[in-house]
Parts: sequence; C-alpha cells; structure tokens
Amino acid sequence: MRINESNVNDVLGKDVHGADGRKIGEVCQLFLDAVTGAPEWVTVKTGIVGTKESFVPIAQAQLEGDFLTVPYDEELVKGAPTLNVDTDHLSKDEEAELYRHYGLDYFDGDSDQDGDLQRGGVDAAAVTVDSPDRTPRR
Repeated sequence: MRINESNVNDVLGKDVHGADGRKIGEVCQLFLDAVTGAPEWVTVKTGIVGTKESFVPIAQAQLEGDFLTVPYDEELVKGAPTLNVDTDHLSKDEEAELYRHYGLDYFDGDSDQDGDLQRGGVDAAAVTVDSPDRTPRR
C-alpha cells in the first residue's frame, strides 16, 4: 500500500526494508510536502545502535504489514547527504540534494517575487516518534 495522508501514522516506528528485502533501519520521522501536505520523506535510523538518521523518499515506498519497503539498498540510504533531522523544514537546496542522491528528478516549481518556493519544500509538521512506546506526536 502506498503512503498517503490517511495512513501516515501507520508508518512511524516501522522497520524499513530495502529493495533486496533486508532491513535497513526504523522510521523515525515523516516529512510532508509544504504545499500539498502529502507525505514525501521519512528519516530512517540506521546502524547497529541507530545513531544516524537518513532521509529516504517515499513516493515509491510500500507499507507491507509490519514494515515499509523502499526501492533503495542500505548503502544508498546510509550514504544520503547528512542533514539536520531536528529541523522542521528542508530547504529547496537540501531537498534537491536528496533527490540527486537517490537519482530522482527534482521539480521545485516557480518562485514568487521574493524568491520563495511556491511548490516544493518539505515541512516536518506531521509526526515523529519521540517515546519508547512509539507514540506519535503532532
């Protein structure tokens, strides 16, 4: 099942499996598109002690029971650009860098007179896992 606005809470805390079926890590945060509100990125805790969080696009991800499957391997996810996961927003430059890393086309839309992005950019205003019992917060 694809990730959408109605099942975003089901994604948090799930194990993430790569294209080869192997576990990569665990979903920690979900980032929404600033304009559409559609889920766009998750951060995945990786490593033996889960000390690193990597951004992973979820446009092609599938929620399959107890885990989320992404079409990327562990090395690609772990090699994602290091960005501040404690922010509530990705700049369009950060987002473009992530898209390039995953080999995806990036469309940032048009800018208004002030140069502010009208489409694109991502907010983390959705939910994150912040307790051991994986209770999501908004």
